[in-house]
Parts: sequence; structure tokens; C-alpha cells
Amino acid sequence: MSDSFENHAIIPETMNPFAIFLRQARLSRAKAQNALAFELGYEPSYLSALERGDKGPPKPEFINKLIHCLELTEEEQTLLRQAIEVSARQIAIPRNASSEEFRLMHQLSKKVGQLHPLQVHLIQCALSIPPGALESIDFFPIPTIREELKM
Repeated sequence: MSDSFENHAIIPETMNPFAIFLRQARLSRAKAQNALAFELGYEPSYLSALERGDKGPPKPEFINKLIHCLELTEEEQTLLRQAIEVSARQIAIPRNASSEEFRLMHQLSKKVGQLHPLQVHLIQCALSIPPGALESIDFFPIPTIREELKM
């Protein structure tokens, strides 16, 4: 997406990445919401809900029509697919996740929407550390489940 995407409107921080992409893509092409909805064959209220982030990413049929109607470049299609991936509202926890990871996901699910930007940044920093780099760290105790249950 070009730099001009960001000059069209103020985007609320609470919108999901797909909603932001959709709105910026539409505005960068100077398309009215009603006109794009008509071209796509969907109700304007549905498109509006998508742009507000009230609905999760749509089905592939909608995405294909969007790519065609907005004539998205290959780069924009890649950005669109990335935005869709990170905008999923439901996340499956892998079967091989540890009980600590299950607890973490539960804790996080209760806090999403309330986190301070610094908390988000700190979590992202922790997740960016390669697992192998943590093997030699022994400067703080990580409680085991047995220890937690004794408390």
C-alpha cells in the first residue's frame, strides 16, 4: 500500500488490521462505501461493519471480489492476506501446548482489549526471543505447576 493510504482518514486504534486495510484500500481509490458495496454485491451495512471491525474477516468469496473490484496489486494482496490472518477472533491452541501455555492464553484472553500499549510491546518482545536463547537463562525461578498448587 502506498503512503497515500494513511492520509485519507484517522484510523481508530481499536480497529482490527483487516478493517484498517479495507478502509484504507477503499479510500485510496476514492470509492464511496455504498458504491463499493454495490460493486461487491453486498449490503452497505455489511461493508460498514467490516470497516468498523464489528465483524471478523469475511469469506474467501468476498476477498476475491474485493481484490478484483479494487484492483489490488500483488503487494496489496499479500498485505490483505496478512491482515486477514492477524485479525482472526478465534485462535486454536495447539494440542502440544503446555499447561502453562493454556493458562497464559486464558489470562491473555481476559485482558485483550484492556492492555496498555507498553504491555503489548513487552509481550511482543518476549515472544520474539528465540526459544534456544532461553535455555541458558537461570536468573529467575519459573514456578512449576506443583509449586503453584502448593500455594
